[in-house]
Amino acid sequence: MKTALTTIKNWTLAGIGLGLGLFISYAFAVSVGTLNTFTSGSTVSSSEINSNFITLKTAIESLNTEVQTNLTSITDLNTQIANRLVPVGTTLPYAGSSAPTGFLLCDGSAVSRTTYADLFAILGTTWGSGDGSTTFNLPDARAAVPAGAGTSVKFVQNVTRTIGAYVNDQFQSFAIEANAFAGNASHDHGSGPPLPTQPAPAAGSNASTSSIFMGLRFLDNTVDGFPRVGNETRGKQFVVNYIIKY
Repeated sequence: MKTALTTIKNWTLAGIGLGLGLFISYAFAVSVGTLNTFTSGSTVSSSEINSNFITLKTAIESLNTEVQTNLTSITDLNTQIANRLVPVGTTLPYAGSSAPTGFLLCDGSAVSRTTYADLFAILGTTWGSGDGSTTFNLPDARAAVPAGAGTSVKFVQNVTRTIGAYVNDQFQSFAIEANAFAGNASHDHGSGPPLPTQPAPAAGSNASTSSIFMGLRFLDNTVDGFPRVGNETRGKQFVVNYIIKY
């Protein structure tokens, strides 16, 4: 019996030592209650041993709560640091096919006002009100390029752009010079492919009367290449996704 009690006593002391080792770095926050102490050869009761283990259990539970609280604080701090480095609402070009963690694709999607509350606080319904109550729309940057909001002042032609607006492409208006000449002769200016032949005067008209002929000519293929035509005006592009921080 004495040997069994001595063994239990040793386990208790070992447990106390382990517990103290675990708690030492958190001693400022976690307090271990009063523990029963034993001397060699003393009689140890089960209630004293149980009391020590209950005390240790309580301390371990307190430590676990402290650890979880600290982890939450660390997570919050990491979020704050990330938001300082890349503020919520920041839009970036991204070469990946899907958005990385912490970002959404700028594809005009309607997303939750609750799940993305921080982003909703920044954007509001500027890019669309979603379903009008629970969602809002992200910017839609697909096949488009961004422009600065406000009114330009440094250019020959200054314009105003409002944040959240989608602006169609256009071509600046221009004039074509018209040349007057007489007769039914072919007409050309300078090098490059000739302009089409002037149409013949209508029957019964005076062929010597001066008439107006106007035409367009593409650039010389030998120098500038044939023009690439299409249904929009654009420069050279390389295509990426745009992402927005939430």
